[in-house]
Amino acid sequence: EPKAITVTAEAKTKVYGTADPALTYLVTGLVGNDKITSDPRRDAGENAGTYPIKQGDLTAGPNYVITFVPADFNIT
Repeated sequence: EPKAITVTAEAKTKVYGTADPALTYLVTGLVGNDKITSDPRRDAGENAGTYPIKQGDLTAGPNYVITFVPADFNIT
């Protein structure tokens, strides 16, 4: 049976017209040298506002079930 892990997105902010910062996250429950692959994604948009950061293609492989805790990406 796959092991449950939690991936918590970290909120990010950028100023309108600048490049997006890397989307980062915290992981609890991974075993040994196992790793997360891919990255979370945010909803498309470049205007000022709040965009949700979602799991996207982020995975830890077939041995894990991920609970993803989203966060906000703010453009000011």
